Amino acid sequence: MSRVRVYWWREQPNFGDAMNPVLLERLFGVTVEWAPLLEADLTASGSVIQWITPAVHNRPRPIRVWGSGFIHDLEAAPPLAEVAYHAIRGPRSRTLAGANPDTPLGDPGLLCPEAFGARPTTTHAIGVVPHLWDLGSLVLAEAVARSNALLIDVRQDPEVVISQIASCEHVFSSSLHGLIVADSYDVATTWFTSTELFGGTYKFDDYHASVGMTREPHVLSPGDDLVALASRWDGRRPNGLSDLRDELYAAFPTFD
Repeated sequence: MSRVRVYWWREQPNFGDAMNPVLLERLFGVTVEWAPLLEADLTASGSVIQWITPAVHNRPRPIRVWGSGFIHDLEAAPPLAEVAYHAIRGPRSRTLAGANPDTPLGDPGLLCPEAFGARPTTTHAIGVVPHLWDLGSLVLAEAVARSNALLIDVRQDPEVVISQIASCEHVFSSSLHGLIVADSYDVATTWFTSTELFGGTYKFDDYHASVGMTREPHVLSPGDDLVALASRWDGRRPNGLSDLRDELYAAFPTFD
């Protein structure tokens, strides 16, 4: 079994980053250990590419990117010999990185059913997945209580978060990976925002472009009824998800 040193953001518990080792080990049979960017072999789920460029100069071997993206727009850097792009989250990140235009697209979170199991029985009509910075929102807390929704804390163990998302009929999320995991389980989604996130909508737009969608977030307001909002869902779902998943899986690099 190959040992792979992987970098993911871990300054705070957040399931979209913390799911990396479990997802990689179950999908590809590798042994994962966390490593800083200067020593890592791979990055996967997460908005981390913007941190790679200053960290990888003079590496003895390339760092491999599989499904990562940028967190915000920035001046494009020239392609680096020390970075090998096997897959990138979305087309905006691919262009910004200067990667080959044929580089496969997709976020590793889209492979959650293969790693964490099939969709369980639906137990909640509405689930709410707040971004870390939204967890203290009073407007959000009131909307959750008013709608008898399941509040899903992204700081929990990834298996718990993913199972809770998959058990909902409709998910409201200001967390990117809340939306991605819901999409992977064919759960209806509404993207919402209640605070100003670092990087704005860049990473959301990047992901949605990878699955042929353009979306605008619902700005959560006092008095919002999530059940009523869900009843007005426009029915849009990701396009070409099966092919994208297959290409993403096949693009995973080999490690000796």
